Amino acid sequence: LLAMVKANAYGHGAVECSKIFLKNGAASLGVAIIEEGIELRQAGIRAPILVAYPELEGREELVVKYNLEHTVTHLRFAKNLSRLADKKRKTVNLYVKVDTGMHRQGFLLGDFDRALTELAKAKRVVVTGLYSHLASPGHERFRSKTVAQGEEFKKFQAVVDVHRLKIQSHLTATGGALAYPEYQFDLVRIGLGMYGLWPTEELMIKMKANLPLRPVLSWKTIVSEVKTL
Repeated sequence: LLAMVKANAYGHGAVECSKIFLKNGAASLGVAIIEEGIELRQAGIRAPILVAYPELEGREELVVKYNLEHTVTHLRFAKNLSRLADKKRKTVNLYVKVDTGMHRQGFLLGDFDRALTELAKAKRVVVTGLYSHLASPGHERFRSKTVAQGEEFKKFQAVVDVHRLKIQSHLTATGGALAYPEYQFDLVRIGLGMYGLWPTEELMIKMKANLPLRPVLSWKTIVSEVKTL
């Protein structure tokens, strides 16, 4: 289980939620940007932290300094990171993100073999994981597209096998993990579900009887003034 705590844990408090999730069995944490990972490190959290959004060049030093696992979607950042890791004599773990059909970020299948070949040349950079993102797993009308993405991801896994890499593969967030258990692979990235929220109303109607999620956040207040106008 990779517990997503991006955006201040969806407004619930990143540091507090991270500690609760790790205490209760999460293997690692996921954030959106480097600053969110730094906040957790400065709070004393030592678990693996994946930075999910690819960073721009010039930010490599923060990845090394705070021992973050970074997402790579192009080789320039990885090569800069490799040079810095050599200089600092530190090992850096990378997750390679691939594009299975959402078309937001990630290597395309035609470029993937060359990318792994280039990454293998970096002495202190370790490819730790492979992942992608499903576009609309919470909607039944997009089932054929979701299945197509899942099968495309398997093609990337086949390339990984050719390179004989022993890495973790993950494809599903909350919606995908619930609706497509066949695509759970080595781990799942759970965000909204960790906080008792459904990613879509359609999933809630379909699965709430077997999975009675309850929001963990509640707002409490008092009435400060009442007027009759």
